Amino acid sequence: MLVGRGLGIFQTRGAKLTNNYIEGTGASQPGLVYIQKASELVLISGNTIKRIGTAAGPALKAIMHNSGMPGRLIIESNHIESATDGNLIDLESVQDVTVASNELVFMGPTPGVFAGVKARATERDLEGLLVTGNRALGPLKSLVDLSATPFKIGSVSVIGNLSRGVGKGMTCATTGGALKPIVFASLERDPGHKS
Repeated sequence: MLVGRGLGIFQTRGAKLTNNYIEGTGASQPGLVYIQKASELVLISGNTIKRIGTAAGPALKAIMHNSGMPGRLIIESNHIESATDGNLIDLESVQDVTVASNELVFMGPTPGVFAGVKARATERDLEGLLVTGNRALGPLKSLVDLSATPFKIGSVSVIGNLSRGVGKGMTCATTGGALKPIVFASLERDPGHKS
């Protein structure tokens, strides 16, 4: 159990963060769990990650640092929850990342602005992103939000996710363009529909 400001993984190869309870109660803008620089082969699995009572920001973030950018990450089977404003999972200039079978719960004060998974191409092309089998709950703007500015979006697949109370399954804004088609299929459940 870790309660406090969060946990950082910095320029690490072959790390596992599994089966932990991590709760953010202090100000931590980089992310409650953050992965920086040229970290690769990192597995984040089976954790409960809760961002409560802290400054706005993501619950989990992978971000570049000077010359190094994270890649080859697996984020799977976690319960990620936030009661503050910010994306639940925030990925910046990453490559070869799998986000699978997570439960993403947003309870922040500002509805319709943030994403379950936000992926940006700010320092290099966004390549090899797989987002599959996740469940998102709460008033998010979208389950997945892609942004290619100024670099491009490469191979991205967003398949088999389920959302309730979320605005859209996927949104995409780009000035950099796309290198390949984005594969997208999702089920968005309307809580007002009775079958």
